[in-house]
Amino acid sequence: MTSPFELLEEIQEVYGTYYGLTFFLTDEKGNILVLPEGSNELCNLLLRQEDFFSLGIHNILKQVNYISEVFLHEMLPGLYVVAAPVKPSANSMYYLWGGFLRDEITPEVTERTLKEKYNIDLSNEKISMQLPKIIENNQEEWLHRTSQVAELATICLRRENTDSVSEFSTELFRNYKNTKPSEFSNLFSKILNYSTEIDFLGIAEQSGEELYEVSEVKGAGAESLNGISFTLGEGFLGRPLLTGESTHWQDVENDRRSRFFHPFSVKPKSLFCEPINRHDGSLSLVFGGSFSQKQISADAVILGKTLAVLIENNLLVHALRMENMHQLTRLTSLVDICKLMASTPDLRRILFILVDISINLVDGPFSCVVLKDKKNSKVQLVSRGDFNGQLETYVKDVVRRSHNLSAPPVPNLQEPYLHFLEKEEKVIECPLMHGDELLGILCVGVPLQNDSHLQEHLAFLQTLSIIGSVSLQQVSQSDSGLEAEKVEALHQAIAEFDPHAFELAEEAALLAAEFTTKIEMPANIAKDIIQACQLAYYSLNFLRGTFPGGNIVSIIEEGRSTGKGEYLINAEDLKTTSQIFALVDTYIQKNHSLEAVMHLKKAGEDMFNQFLSFVRSNHIIEKEFILADSFDDQEEYSLTEAVQKLKDLSPREKEVLALISEGKNNREIASQLYISDHTVKNHVTKIFQKMGVTDRANAISKVYRSFYNHS
Repeated sequence: MTSPFELLEEIQEVYGTYYGLTFFLTDEKGNILVLPEGSNELCNLLLRQEDFFSLGIHNILKQVNYISEVFLHEMLPGLYVVAAPVKPSANSMYYLWGGFLRDEITPEVTERTLKEKYNIDLSNEKISMQLPKIIENNQEEWLHRTSQVAELATICLRRENTDSVSEFSTELFRNYKNTKPSEFSNLFSKILNYSTEIDFLGIAEQSGEELYEVSEVKGAGAESLNGISFTLGEGFLGRPLLTGESTHWQDVENDRRSRFFHPFSVKPKSLFCEPINRHDGSLSLVFGGSFSQKQISADAVILGKTLAVLIENNLLVHALRMENMHQLTRLTSLVDICKLMASTPDLRRILFILVDISINLVDGPFSCVVLKDKKNSKVQLVSRGDFNGQLETYVKDVVRRSHNLSAPPVPNLQEPYLHFLEKEEKVIECPLMHGDELLGILCVGVPLQNDSHLQEHLAFLQTLSIIGSVSLQQVSQSDSGLEAEKVEALHQAIAEFDPHAFELAEEAALLAAEFTTKIEMPANIAKDIIQACQLAYYSLNFLRGTFPGGNIVSIIEEGRSTGKGEYLINAEDLKTTSQIFALVDTYIQKNHSLEAVMHLKKAGEDMFNQFLSFVRSNHIIEKEFILADSFDDQEEYSLTEAVQKLKDLSPREKEVLALISEGKNNREIASQLYISDHTVKNHVTKIFQKMGVTDRANAISKVYRSFYNHS
């Protein structure tokens, strides 16, 4: 038969691994009774240091003399151990220790002390990554986790020769320490078969803000309780959830609160309730009782508490497992996103990937990218979702706070941060930085009253914004070459159907290059004039569709109007680029006639005189220009085709997935498809199962992979 200490070693190992701690049990003087078990590498290393152990744990016990409740102790600056009392009987006392926890920012003195005195390098990735951190508002969580493990240790060590309940509890922990929530029914049956007092057991979970529902119940005569709902503070079951304290009642038949059970033909005579803490901060309730006995014995109370501790820890372990799987899925998504962005150097696709992934990750009301156009004062916006009709106002505020996208809205802060709006609305704003240059800002709305994963979202979005920034910079660098190729191809195409026009365009481009070099005009500005000369043969509508957002169209349109004497704007407001184009284009088109350009003196006398002097001197210079950035084609595209090609999904599931890809939330999908929110939720669950994903972000990532593979 397994001894209590052997079982305790297993418990320490299981919970130590999931919590990232190393647990060990000592007597009142600090002597180790149960060998350390757990995955905390730093704790394992320090426990081998005899002087650290004697000066550490022993000194703590000398200082506090007696540990009556769980507490945190700072072993070194920024390095903590958590301790909890284990009292299995009136005459015995033990202490459970868990280490080590680290502040968010460990002082340099800690690293120096560990390095110099114990030859431990805290910068070592294996050690540093495995150290759980104490962050704001999570100390109570670590204290509670350790107290629960201490409670398990207490039950394991509670050995009385006449008490078979202790042996049964030990058996429960050994056989059910890794029970999944879906298998709690078997655990209930095990206790009901053992106990002659307990006739029914159940668990109630939160289903609304103050609403709870019985999700599982076992026991003859109690089946009708399955699925019933009650509010916080209502009756016997609601009261313990209001106080958060364990409670048991004797002879409850005549208590008015027992009327709660009457509509379900259930009449318990005694009852116990044990609130349990969930990983997300909510409470659930383990309850049970007897239909025949008015008094609850100490054994029944112990079994109820044993069941509650076991379920609470199993739920926590299950939540941690799911969280680990979720993190792994997110990392996989990031890898996929990174590959997509690197393999598709297309500005618009990158922007849509950013907004689609972020809105589905946070499940918020909207997401958008505000992007700076390097060539003019315009701002490009790509968005998903709705912002109560206030998106334009919000974007203008972002531009104002970032000084026209010249610097992050929060000075000296290049990481994602939370921006607060009116009516408790919040937005995560992620500066897209390349070095010290701000490329744009990714903005993601946060759902109201949903802060449980906020820090996780910030970390994920920080990585996403880094990937996005690098991709945007790569697009910016590659676009110059891509646009140069596009311009040159269209320019050469003129020769196929109008050789004379091609010769004029060639001559105009060469003259523009020579003149802009002569007057020492910056290459990126000169490039726009040269390209306008090369492509002036084409219609403005064609060029608008081919080079949206660029300067070529405006230079040609404004320059041609100026050349015809159609001064649609004040001469003093005429752009230098348009004036030079007008001079060059008119001069070439009018067969090198200086008389033909004389009227352009009104558009700007100084530039006109420089051009006239240059032409008369016939100064020829050859120069190669590097063509700069331009936004790619902005035509709308859809992922619907990619969704339709996914296998194993029903037509309705494909409809739902297509709407998810557009950033729609469950309520919006339900409204558009005229189905209930619950039906949408079921469809989404089945879609995730069939696609092998756990969240919307990963699903969108797979849709994008499919889309680009078929593009």
